[in-house]
Amino acid sequence: MIGSLIPELGKNKNMEEVKEEGQVVEACSCPDCVKRALEHKESETMNFAILLALMPALTITFLSNAGFF
Repeated sequence: MIGSLIPELGKNKNMEEVKEEGQVVEACSCPDCVKRALEHKESETMNFAILLALMPALTITFLSNAGFF
């Protein structure tokens, strides 16, 4: 409620609107936030690669427990 009364409360002057997959997301352009976003993106990529690498083992385990192997 207070945020709607004072729209600029808690906003950083470095914030800018960025469109991401059809959504408008506020992003900060300060060096710390840019570094954090890059680390988050790299972490997401690594986690997806690990998940992709484990899928064959998970599939074989599931199929062997279900009695297909």
